[in-house]
Parts: sequence; C-alpha cells; structure tokens
Amino acid sequence: MCISAEADNDVNRLGHFVTLTKTYCPSYGAGMTNYQLYEDLDLLDVGPHELADLLEVNVRTVNRWLDGTIETPTSTQRVVEAWKALKSANLPWRPNEIGISPFGIDKMMDLASRHQEHRKFIDDVCRTVEARGGSSLKWSVELDKGSAKSGDFHVSFYKLVDGNISLGTFRRSDGMTPDLVRDRYLIEDAIFSIRQAV
Repeated sequence: MCISAEADNDVNRLGHFVTLTKTYCPSYGAGMTNYQLYEDLDLLDVGPHELADLLEVNVRTVNRWLDGTIETPTSTQRVVEAWKALKSANLPWRPNEIGISPFGIDKMMDLASRHQEHRKFIDDVCRTVEARGGSSLKWSVELDKGSAKSGDFHVSFYKLVDGNISLGTFRRSDGMTPDLVRDRYLIEDAIFSIRQAV
C-alpha cells in the first residue's frame, strides 16, 4: 500500500491537470516516489502518451503511476534513469532522435587531436599492465560483440578502423557499484586484454 505524504494541485507540463501526491511506494526502491517519477518525466520533457508509446503500455497505466494509484515497476524506473543519463550527456535517447552537433573543420581537427590522445592513453595503459607482468585476470574478449568479460566484470568497447579501440562502459555484476578509482586495475587489465585480442 502507498502512503500519501502531501498533495499539490498543479497544471503540469505533461498536459493534464493532476494531483501530485508525494507517495512512498516500496516498489520504487531507494525511496523513489511517484512525484519523483513526475519530475523525471518533466526533466525529459515526456508526457504520459509519449511514455506509454515508448514503453508499449496503456496511457491509463502511466497516469496511475503518476498519481500513485499503482506502483511503478522497477524496470520503468531503470529505463527512466538511463534516459536521464543519456540526456545529461547530450546524447539522443529517443528512438526517433539523432545528434546534430555541428561538424566544421575545427571540430575535425579537435577530433583528430583527441583520437591521438586516446591512442596514447591506450598505449600507456598497455605498457603499465605489461610492466606489472600482464593481466591478473583472464579476460574473454568477443570482438564481434565489443565485449570483454572476466567473472563478474564486464567492459564494452568499439573496434576502430585503425586497429585501436574506443572504450564504452564498465560494469560489475557482483553487487558492488563500479568505481573508476577502486576498479582502475581491473579496467586496465581489460584494456590490455582487448588490445591483445585486436
């Protein structure tokens, strides 16, 4: 059962008159409320109809999530969080969206410079791991999938035309939150193993 803490009447950007009830629902996890879902959708500039289309659910279900009548599934919370992360990085996240950053000669030169810096970074990491005696873990590298795995550790990457790699994401499935400082050696080992496979 959801417990209402307070209510605000508001004509919102979602395009309908709603009673925003700050409701604490156990299914949200980490204390997320239906009001927070409303705020997230407002940030994303997504209305109930668009959310229903994106998630392939009935718009009445979305409205019930927003007014706290029913609990929002954890899977929906995760999707919305992922969309917010993409939006904050100025990356397209809707299926019908593309990036439109301008591509002038200065931009091309900047990209070329970054590419060289990235190649140097990868080379430096590989030398560092080699100096340690190689990777401490055995990594399974799947070039066609752009994936490297070692137990509970996963690294995604992209193979570049020049034979170099571009790093994607690092994930742990052992219940611990990834941390770039703490997990630095794991990530370096993965980079070394990927470069050897390429």
